Formats: sequence, structure tokens, C-alpha cells
Amino acid sequence: MTRRLAAVFAHPDDDAFSVFGTIALHLDEGIEVLSILATRGEAGPISDPSLATRETLGQVREAEARRAYASIGLPDPRLHFLGYPDMEWRARTARNWSVASPSCSRNSVPRS
Repeated sequence: MTRRLAAVFAHPDDDAFSVFGTIALHLDEGIEVLSILATRGEAGPISDPSLATRETLGQVREAEARRAYASIGLPDPRLHFLGYPDMEWRARTARNWSVASPSCSRNSVPRS
């Protein structure tokens, strides 16, 4: 039986600052890992203007994430960027999700 792990993160670096070491350990154990990043992190801070501009930050952060995953052995096809605009997710989805129960869509039908 093939063991698999899917990890989903909002931005590049969310993985690195939280569970990147755990992902590396699972890869070493032969577990198939799929990592999904919802955005490219293009709205994040630019700490060194010589490395990125506001226009290139998303591309730079995606390339950094790809290199980081390659360094721990994750094949590039197992890393997916969904391409949602950074910092716009909450505004785009707020009208579709219930504040009282964020895990339930207003438009969904409850199942018994």
C-alpha cells in the first residue's frame, strides 16, 4: 500500500516555518507527498529590494519554494501553486461562507 500525504498552505514559507522538516522526514520514509500552495506570496514583504520588486515578488517566491522542495527531494510535479491572488482570498470567499460556522458553506445543504 502506498502511503500519501497532502499538505496545503496559504503562502510560500508557511510550509517552511511550520512543517517543512516533517515533510522531509515523510519523504525520507518513502511517503508520497503532494504540497499545495494557494498563492505565490506576491503581497508579502520585500526585505531586500535587490532580490525582488512588487511586480516580481510572486515569481521570486515561487522559485524559492521550488528550490526548497527540490532540496528535500520533492519532485517538481508534486508541488502545485493554485494561483489565488495573495491577500484577496478572505474578501473573495467571505460572501460564500458562514461566519458562525466557517467550515460550512451557506450554499451547501447539511447532511444528516
